[in-house]
Amino acid sequence: MMNSPFEIGNFPEIIAFQKAAIRFCSLLENDINSSVVWTRQILDVLAEVYSIGQKLPDLSLLGVSMDTPEEFRIGEHDWKQIFERVSRAIPRRHYWMYFDPILKSDSNQEAVVGDLADDLADIYRDLKSGLSIWESQLRIQVPEIVWNWKFLFQAHWGQHAIDAMQVLHQIVHAQAT
Repeated sequence: MMNSPFEIGNFPEIIAFQKAAIRFCSLLENDINSSVVWTRQILDVLAEVYSIGQKLPDLSLLGVSMDTPEEFRIGEHDWKQIFERVSRAIPRRHYWMYFDPILKSDSNQEAVVGDLADDLADIYRDLKSGLSIWESQLRIQVPEIVWNWKFLFQAHWGQHAIDAMQVLHQIVHAQAT
């Protein structure tokens, strides 16, 4: 038997994830006074969101709609605002990476360009919709929110987080020396 939405919303790992996601989204939404300080803060909170995201419970929601209500979706305009704010804040946006880092080195795999601002804005979009629904007091949708966060962690934003943390680590520690 599935726990009620109210009980699910009180699981410690879900509350911890929600709080970390709020901190992450707030850093992207608010004015950035110091690029050096902000970059370190975003690395810290992104590592926390990723770590806790791995611990979100797997919820079976067969027969339940996973569609985010239109009023809670992060549209292109809002995404672009976050993308542009982050682009101005970071000292370096683009980086080189391999699309599939576990292929053999002799596979002639070519490096591709990654975009840190795109990584962070995509993570924001994947987290913010659920936070907006949660804040709206539509508590009946908590299982759907958690399911969506976990699914998108595994399918989308988790990889963006790994890529972003690698670049942010280099930026933060290159600035420190």
